[in-house]
Amino acid sequence: MSDRTPAPGPGYESGVVTNPLLRIAGMVGGPAIMVAGTGILIVDEGAFWWPLLAVVLLAAAVGGTLVYVSSVHMRVGNGELEINAGYRSVRLRTGSVGYVGRARFEGRHARRLGRFNLTNARAGEGVEIVSRNGTYVTARTDTPDELVRALIAEGMDPSALRVPFPFESVSYRRVREIQREKRTVNPA
Repeated sequence: MSDRTPAPGPGYESGVVTNPLLRIAGMVGGPAIMVAGTGILIVDEGAFWWPLLAVVLLAAAVGGTLVYVSSVHMRVGNGELEINAGYRSVRLRTGSVGYVGRARFEGRHARRLGRFNLTNARAGEGVEIVSRNGTYVTARTDTPDELVRALIAEGMDPSALRVPFPFESVSYRRVREIQREKRTVNPA
C-alpha cells in the first residue's frame, strides 16, 4: 500500500459551534415545544392521537434544525474532505488540494456570500483550502493541525503545506485582506 492510498473509514471528524445561542435555543426550544404540546393534548380530553405525533415531529424538526445550523462539521475519510455548515456542504478529493493553511476570518470575510464560505458568518480561526482547479473554501475549525495530518494521511500532496497562497487562482476580490500564515518558499 503506497503512502497516498486512502485508508478505509474516517480519519478525522471535528465540529465547532459557531453560534452557541442558536444551539441552546434548539436544545431548549425543541423539548419545550414537545412538553407544551403534550400538555395541551393531555388537558384536552377529546384529542386524537395524531396531534401528539405532529407535536413530536415539530419539536424534533425545530430543535434539530437549530442545533444543526449552529456549527461547522468536518470529516476526512475515504480520500475525501467533507465540510458541512448548516445547509451548505462541500466535498473535495484530498488529492485535489493544492493549498491548505491557517487563517483568521474577520467581519466581511466571515460573512462573505457563497457556497464555499463555511464559517457560518462568525469571525475566528479556521483554514483556507484551494483546490488545484481553483475552488476556494474557507471553514472554521479549532483543530487545523489534526485536519492537516488527516489530509496528508488520506492522500493530499504534502507540498500543499509549503506553497504560498495562490492569489491568481482565487476569484474573491478581497482575498489579500485575510490574515493568513505567511509562506515564502515555492517548492517548484
